[in-house]
Amino acid sequence: MGLNSISPYRFQLYFFSQLSIVFGSLIFPVKFFDTVMMPILLLANILFGVLLVSRQRMKLRLYLIIFLVLMILDILSLFQLELQRYDYLKLVLYSIFYVSITNDIIKQVWYTKRVTKNTIFGLMSGYIALGLVFFFIFTTIEIFYNGSFSQIKFADGNVVSTMDTLLYFSYVTMMTLGYGDIVPLTEVAQKAAILCGLIGQFYLVIVTAIIVGKYIKHSTES
Repeated sequence: MGLNSISPYRFQLYFFSQLSIVFGSLIFPVKFFDTVMMPILLLANILFGVLLVSRQRMKLRLYLIIFLVLMILDILSLFQLELQRYDYLKLVLYSIFYVSITNDIIKQVWYTKRVTKNTIFGLMSGYIALGLVFFFIFTTIEIFYNGSFSQIKFADGNVVSTMDTLLYFSYVTMMTLGYGDIVPLTEVAQKAAILCGLIGQFYLVIVTAIIVGKYIKHSTES
């Protein structure tokens, strides 16, 4: 029992925790969601990520350490301490987690031998995870190159004030919708936006196509 009993549902659980992060502000007031709900949901997402690497001891320990450190920092922030400098540490830890977990998800989906419902959830989770990776990349760029994006109000180094807008920009760019309401202004932001769009398209063209091909192959054989 334990982890083994819910392991078959690991991608479903992770997928729905991702949706809560991306679309939670549709249910809760934006300010409340960004300051209260988002940290909780991000921590929950890390815990569900532990299920994805439960057989990899080093990764399991790394994710648990990241979870504990972030939880401590979030608890300290409840006391309204001056922890602005720790926002950067949190950003680094989240970036490490999402880059690592996205790689793990894509590898597990890529090497699957038979396409199941779990594989489809993994495929969707990988795409959403890529958007979160670029969200943290864009946030890092805005921190170090303030004013890299139009329509971003980066007040007094407050990372939270940019979260919803940069999350939106990340997915709009990755899906190549190109509304033009937010524009990358600096060279590093522009290059990151190009990379985001390219990787999003590569994922759809390569990874998704491979899974569809495996599904068609197994369907014709059965």
